[in-house]
Amino acid sequence: MMKRTLDSQTIMKIYQLVEECAKLDPEEERQLAEEGMSWEIDAWLF
Repeated sequence: MMKRTLDSQTIMKIYQLVEECAKLDPEEERQLAEEGMSWEIDAWLF
């Protein structure tokens, strides 16, 4: 397997993403996902 090295800018972006993800509320995200899923299902059926 090839090893891939990341440049410092990419590493900073990854850390920023990790920090932002840590701010999310799992329960709220689940509710939002379920709301979106029900809307999508309705769109497919009708």
